[in-house]
Amino acid sequence: MPADPPADTDAPTRPERRSAGRETPVEKEGTSREAAPREPGGSSERAPDEETDAQAEAWARLPFRLRKSVRTLTIACTGLLALAVFYTLYFASSLFLPIVIAVVLNMLFRPLVRGLKARAGLPEPAGAAVVIVGVLGVFVFGLYEVSGPAAQWAEQAPSYLRSAEAELRGLFGSLESVSEGAEAVDNLGGNEGEAGPSGQQKPEPQPVQVQGRSAADVLLKQTRVFLVSAGVVFFLLYFLLASGDFFLRKLVRVVPLFRQKRVAVQIARSAESDLSTYLATYAVINAVLGTVVGTILYLLGMPSPVLWGVMVALLNFVPYLGAAVGVAVVALVAFVSIDPPSHALMAPLSYFIVNSLEGNLVTPLVLGRRLQLNPVAIFISLTFWYWIWGFAGALLATPLLVMLKDVCDNVVTLRGLGEFIGR
Repeated sequence: MPADPPADTDAPTRPERRSAGRETPVEKEGTSREAAPREPGGSSERAPDEETDAQAEAWARLPFRLRKSVRTLTIACTGLLALAVFYTLYFASSLFLPIVIAVVLNMLFRPLVRGLKARAGLPEPAGAAVVIVGVLGVFVFGLYEVSGPAAQWAEQAPSYLRSAEAELRGLFGSLESVSEGAEAVDNLGGNEGEAGPSGQQKPEPQPVQVQGRSAADVLLKQTRVFLVSAGVVFFLLYFLLASGDFFLRKLVRVVPLFRQKRVAVQIARSAESDLSTYLATYAVINAVLGTVVGTILYLLGMPSPVLWGVMVALLNFVPYLGAAVGVAVVALVAFVSIDPPSHALMAPLSYFIVNSLEGNLVTPLVLGRRLQLNPVAIFISLTFWYWIWGFAGALLATPLLVMLKDVCDNVVTLRGLGEFIGR
């Protein structure tokens, strides 16, 4: 019989033929992993559009009632979270207020540190030190210049207050005489009602004295709190300026999607640019406003015009409320220090006219339309932050609103709110 043909060792076996024709699941997974795009960090992920489409399809496959329940629960949880954040900011104001002030000042002075690094070659820690020293120098110089007029006004304040009391008494003298006549009519026959059933007079009520802290103790406590908060602000501001873009780089690494990384960088850069431009321009406008009003008050013969000019410049950082308080203070001081009253009326009237021109003509013309805000949004922000943090919150109301507008303009789902905030 003929011998069997030798086996072909090169021919693949049946399972091997099957594997050669089709890829196994492990090979498919490996191929898909290799084909997936990789980020510079080495982690693979799907494209943002594919992930968004997948999420939209998964959401559309859910039942309608379940989607409605999820939306309701999301809104309720968001409202509770917002309330928790607001009350935390309110009750922990001594902790969060210095941090927020340092963050706002960091965005204001960041371009200066970057400019010192680009032009003078100073590293960021050295540039931050130069900026902090400059800010402290301006702050101390301003306090020194204002301390003299403030001390002089404090010495003369009692005499001015007595003069104001005399003038107000003369103005309301007729009303006082009418009230005294009405009181005399009410006291007719009052002696009979004061006697008790036994004919004895009722004892005189003893005055109750409430022992409280003295004004010196309150002033000392407030000064200590202010110095501690100012120290925290300056130290934190230095570390933020010296760190450069460290926290922004960390944020970019933490955010998973490339689209979200790009939005985070856009929000940071836009908020820094808009806030620094807004505050620097507004500071120059307020300095000019204080100089003009102080010069007018000096020409009208009002005492300590430098003090009132500085007050006008600082109060103008608070929209609406600052101008109202400034006009009231200038009117009170003018009426007790300038004669006659018709001449004293020129001081608050001039202040009001100059402030109106600044708010309605100069500031919109200088800032431009991009940095203009809705007056209703400004008033709501002013009311809210004044309730949270008092006068410091009122100063921060407009910068925080500018930052919120930058966030809303760069996030698609919040562009409606950004349109409401802007003018």
